[in-house]
Amino acid sequence: MNYTFSKGLLLVILIVFIGGGIFVWLYFVGPSKEKEVEEIIEGETKKEISTEVATIQTSVKTLDPKVLQLIQQEVDKGHQSWKKDPLLVAQTEGLEYGFQSTDEFILISKQFAEYAGTWLADVKAKHGDKSYIIQLIQPVKIGEGGIWTINSIRVKKAKDKTANWKIYRNEKYGFEIKYPPEYRVSPETTTKVAPAIKADSYAQIIFRDLTGFFTEEEIENMKNNSEKMKMGSLEMFKSSLGGNRDGGIELSIAILDQPEKGMYFNILFSTHQPGREGEIDIFNQMLSTFRFIEIEKTANWKTYENETLKFLTEKIGFVMKYPSNWNYTTIGKYTPQVFFGPRNTIEDLNAGRSVNDKSLGIMISAYDKILYERSILPHRKSNEYLSITSSSTTVDGISGIKYTSEYLVSKAGYQKGDKTITLDLKFSDGYLSIHLFNDQNLDLFQQMLSTFRFAE
Repeated sequence: MNYTFSKGLLLVILIVFIGGGIFVWLYFVGPSKEKEVEEIIEGETKKEISTEVATIQTSVKTLDPKVLQLIQQEVDKGHQSWKKDPLLVAQTEGLEYGFQSTDEFILISKQFAEYAGTWLADVKAKHGDKSYIIQLIQPVKIGEGGIWTINSIRVKKAKDKTANWKIYRNEKYGFEIKYPPEYRVSPETTTKVAPAIKADSYAQIIFRDLTGFFTEEEIENMKNNSEKMKMGSLEMFKSSLGGNRDGGIELSIAILDQPEKGMYFNILFSTHQPGREGEIDIFNQMLSTFRFIEIEKTANWKTYENETLKFLTEKIGFVMKYPSNWNYTTIGKYTPQVFFGPRNTIEDLNAGRSVNDKSLGIMISAYDKILYERSILPHRKSNEYLSITSSSTTVDGISGIKYTSEYLVSKAGYQKGDKTITLDLKFSDGYLSIHLFNDQNLDLFQQMLSTFRFAE
């Protein structure tokens, strides 16, 4: 009995002791609630005045159509009326993608896109040192009462400073480089590779073939003791040669690994006068345009520069070479398509005469994101007359999907077993589609793709 009482008393004392300890710690030792609140407020204040520029997320999430319907119903009842203003929607929903309330937003276009069946709006947003185009659509109701939502976000590309520069092209050694108007190609050939490109009397660029000039050991030393540079797919090695006898500066750019060209290539930049250090910036811009080219089979081909295909109102900048005995034509008003093929086939197409698809070469089309996903993509993936396989592909750095279609039956001029190929290249606001009508022209198709270049 006494033992039971003592045990109970001991338990009560223990509880009081522990509880008292916790009380003392909370109110005399531990952090107070007021201090926690102060820290949170201070943290929020620091976050608001932070000068760090957030990264913009350009991948736009897809909203559930049912959710959009419910939002539209609430707006129809008079709630959240700001959702009917594309500019306000861009400013508000843009916060989810990294934009800030202090960023500049300007509505630059608002138009009805007949092919997409909806109104489209473009808002230009300035964030940090970059500009973005936010495209918005009306996903539920069309017109003044319809809500808007973000459809895509893309970086507005800076103007290419070399756009109006001239191009020097060397067919023998297979390279090309752009140069500014104040530079000229010298009539004198200073090396066996190419003429120098000069700016009056104060700067010049010389091209040299270093094959056999250095030993393999010297080449490795050059790699190890030079500044590595990456220009597109080319790895370059930059080294300063110090000053020259005229008091200027000299830089050497070595492209050392070009086994398919059978040579080591060198670009030498030199200023003949002191105080011309600013020319280095020009040289670096020129260097960024340098590239090796395939000349064996496409040297005499013609060049197509796109002036027709667009995503909404923005032209897609690209150039491509095509065989000299081919021609091209553009067909279609709202969604134009550019057809390439033998001259007589294109003439028949322009005259409205019947043309077998197999006799055509390729077709290039541009589709807005909405139109492509609603109307084009389902046919890419499934067709009762075709066996379709897909794989990833890349054209001049732009990724996409390659669809190979084999006819299961004879249809529309094609025989059973005939194949076509379609490349759908994905951009932030649409798809560029390149279609080969007959895989018997596959080698020609690949040569044309090798010349495909998108504008920077």
